[in-house]
Amino acid sequence: MKHLGSILILGLFVVGCRDDDPTNPSRPALAGVRYINALPDTFDVDIRMVDQIDWSATANKLTFRAATEYFPVEAKARHIRVFPQPGVDPVNGVDPTVVSQVLLDATITFQANKKYTLLLTGSARANTEEFVLIEDDVMDPGAENVLTRVVNAGVAGAVDAYLVPTATTAISGSPTLGGVAPLTVSGEHSGPSGSYAVRFTEAGTTTVIGSAAAPDGAPGTSTTNPLAGATVPGTALSAYLFPRSVAGSKAPQGTAFQSPGVVFFVDRMPPLTAVSP
Repeated sequence: MKHLGSILILGLFVVGCRDDDPTNPSRPALAGVRYINALPDTFDVDIRMVDQIDWSATANKLTFRAATEYFPVEAKARHIRVFPQPGVDPVNGVDPTVVSQVLLDATITFQANKKYTLLLTGSARANTEEFVLIEDDVMDPGAENVLTRVVNAGVAGAVDAYLVPTATTAISGSPTLGGVAPLTVSGEHSGPSGSYAVRFTEAGTTTVIGSAAAPDGAPGTSTTNPLAGATVPGTALSAYLFPRSVAGSKAPQGTAFQSPGVVFFVDRMPPLTAVSP
């Protein structure tokens, strides 16, 4: 159900950026930014924009393979730091020597009126942590379609992605989105709305390394807005293929994530249907 959490909170970016007075000089030019944690060999992390308090994005105890909502942030060069967050020990509390360590110190520039994902990746053990900046302003799928992208979030080697009816459908034919190298994003595939799954294989083979069904979503009504998903036209989804947790590391999910895994995130919400009061 982790992928559904991103769907439920995605709309907060729209709400957060709304301003009844567009001439209000106190609101700067804004971008939308979300964080996704693809760091497989350390604790959960805190991510903070440390250059200012207002119009900044913060993630607290972000787990491996999890994402935040889109935050409205001031669009310019932003100073961002990542800290390890092992949680609060019930006896000793928080160890300041751990949580004050800086895993990554970076400056990222965001353009106004654009949406981005900052994908935290690399290796804490090897001190190769980095942010991969992904632009999320995908095209409008159209009135009857759903759009899909795939992201190789750190699995070694290129991968192919097949959009198929279920997560157990046999692989055959050409991939829908092929040759996606590590830490890169595929092109966009737009097709009729309806339930589907993504199956990833090693590029050029039928060896499946990760599969997941896309969330179906739910249609909107005159009183309830739609829930983004595969069956709701106008939705855009990205399927992220994450590596397994590094064995023997401090990643708290090391026993749970013993193989690559797929998580869906929403890039574009379908049109709203509820009548404004």
